[in-house]
Amino acid sequence: MSAWLLVITCIPYCYQLISFELLLFCYVAQVGLLGIQLIWTRDVTEALRKSETDQKVTSKTEQQILNLLNSVLGRVTVNASAVDRIKFESIATLQIYYKETFNDLVSWCQYVYVFF
Repeated sequence: MSAWLLVITCIPYCYQLISFELLLFCYVAQVGLLGIQLIWTRDVTEALRKSETDQKVTSKTEQQILNLLNSVLGRVTVNASAVDRIKFESIATLQIYYKETFNDLVSWCQYVYVFF
C-alpha cells in the first residue's frame, strides 16, 4: 500500500482525534501545519453548518481560533532553538490568516442567509 493511499484512508478515522498540542510540539513543522489545517477545516465547517440555527457557535469557534493563536504566540516569545522558533512563527502566521478567513466566511454566510 502506498503512503498516499494510507494517508487518504486514515484521515477520516484520525480526523476527530487530532490534538493541537500534539501537532505543535511532537511533529516537524510540515506535519504540524497539515494537522492544524485539518483541525481548522473541521472546526470551521462544523461552525458554518450550525450557524444558521445557533448564533453563538461562530463566536465560540472564533474564540477557539483566537486561543490557538495566543498559545502559539506565547511559544514564539519563549527562548527556543532556531528551528522551533521558525516553526512557531510559521504556525502563528497561518493562525492569523485562519482567523481572518473565518471572519470573512462568517460575514459572507450571514449575507447569504439574510438575502437569499
